[in-house]
Amino acid sequence: MDGLVKTTEKREVEEEFSFRKLFIPLTTLKAIHWIVLVGVMVYAIMLFNPAVWDDNEYLLNNSTLQTINIPAYFGVNIFNNSGQYRPLTVSYFGVLYAIFGSNLFFYHVIQLVLHITNAILLFLLFKIFFNKKLSLFLSLLFLVHPMQVESVSYISATDSTLFFLFGLIALLIGVTKELNFRKIVIQQILLFASILVKETGILFFLLILFYQLIFKKKYFVISLILSCISVLLYFSIRIYIGNVTLVNRPLIPITRITVAERLLTIPQVIFYYIKTFFYPVTLGINQQWVVTSPSVSTFYVPLFFDVLFFSLLCVFGYRIFKKNKKVITVYIFFSAWFLLGLGIHSQLVALDMTVADRWAYFSLAGLLGVIGVILQHHFFSFGKYQNKIVISIAVLIIFLLAARTVVRNIEWQNPINLWNGAIAVNDNFLSEDQLASAYVYADKLDKAVNPAEKSVLLFPNDNNLYNLGYIYEQLGNIQQAKKEYRLAYQAKNYIPWQHQHYLQVYEQLAILSLRTNDQKTAKDVLLAGVKDYPGTPELWYLLTICEYKLGDQKSAINAAQKALLLSPNDAKMKDMYQKLLNNQPR
Repeated sequence: MDGLVKTTEKREVEEEFSFRKLFIPLTTLKAIHWIVLVGVMVYAIMLFNPAVWDDNEYLLNNSTLQTINIPAYFGVNIFNNSGQYRPLTVSYFGVLYAIFGSNLFFYHVIQLVLHITNAILLFLLFKIFFNKKLSLFLSLLFLVHPMQVESVSYISATDSTLFFLFGLIALLIGVTKELNFRKIVIQQILLFASILVKETGILFFLLILFYQLIFKKKYFVISLILSCISVLLYFSIRIYIGNVTLVNRPLIPITRITVAERLLTIPQVIFYYIKTFFYPVTLGINQQWVVTSPSVSTFYVPLFFDVLFFSLLCVFGYRIFKKNKKVITVYIFFSAWFLLGLGIHSQLVALDMTVADRWAYFSLAGLLGVIGVILQHHFFSFGKYQNKIVISIAVLIIFLLAARTVVRNIEWQNPINLWNGAIAVNDNFLSEDQLASAYVYADKLDKAVNPAEKSVLLFPNDNNLYNLGYIYEQLGNIQQAKKEYRLAYQAKNYIPWQHQHYLQVYEQLAILSLRTNDQKTAKDVLLAGVKDYPGTPELWYLLTICEYKLGDQKSAINAAQKALLLSPNDAKMKDMYQKLLNNQPR
């Protein structure tokens, strides 16, 4: 009996020892395993998320992705317009579409792999400056923070994780002890890839140059020269191949206010990112609020906390400098990282939203580095793993953030709930329009009417008026649909696509006008349409029908010829043209 007890006790000791071996000693390989495990556990639920927001337009209904076409990826397309140029992002989605089609599961899997990889690379970077336990803690914060959900669960935001991947690898190459010309060239190739994925990649050019300026001055000049060449090459491709320049986005509220009003908005923008990092409870998407006049809640309070936060960073920096002058350069480096990301998204240059969680992807890593310096060199060392209180607090923080991230991912599973939540945070005409679209995709047309009408009430434009007309048409209310289409045709188009209106506005108004025997309206609309979209055969086909109904045989034949010239293999256009030539009634 005593032998059995001893054997049992020995097994328990061995099992306890085996469990401890998962953590102690903490090796790099073990840390990577934990990052992968936690990442999969926290984000697994997002693998089955549906298409939301721009996913339908950018991915599922995007003709550019239907075939592998590299020149088209670098030319004019939906990704390369309105001031943004992202040919490698198009290429990424084009390859995935060729392999997986519209099966979104694999898009989510790869997106999660990218995010976990970034967390691992960040751990390897932090490990250069901090001990492994602190580096693991900071990397896990980056991995599971709720602000990351938008970058990980929203397929169209994959460019955030992708540009960061290229830039971070380039940075890791730069921090190695042995740096030579070959490595600098590889670094520049990665940086060039980063900026071709997303414009924010320019930040890694600046960050790496700043790192070399304070840590490796002898490589600074050559890196500066190569960086200038890379950036000039990027802008040459962007302008002359992509035909993309900086443009205004008048549909977006932040772009319609004055510079002075935008300066009033900046304190609240900065406060949003700081507050949400430390207290990520209220999360929303497509936030379009602006501050047009100073008030206590929207200007003075945010300004006070912004000043307080940056004052504390200065105080910590000063105390670190007094304690260890060598460490202050690391603190300055990570502070510059944080400020670069925060500054470019602070609305000094107006963007297409006021704030967005995915825009914090870059700056969050820098802020974690700042926190790492403060923790390791100011308060205590995480190297003393026996400090159970410290470890317990760290685990609790990770657990709470992970739990909030899981909940946030659940919100992304239902587009209707997601947009209702967004409207609860910030109600605006764009979100109401998106909610209406979500109802349409869910085949709940009756529920789509209210948010569609509210969107038009908040800010009428040809886009939301067209959507409202479409909803009415699907519900069978043709007269109301025609009215909304007409209003869309008369409204201003705020989307800078070099067109007066969306193509569908011309088409649907013309079709309903023909159905209601209003040939005059149909002709006026179609003549404007073929002037705006001369290469669209469908418009010429509709104009053919319209001219024929008006009794103008010659104009009908001319329109039919142009339709057939643009689409020579279209059977219905061939048939139309032949019947007109033979003067057969339709």
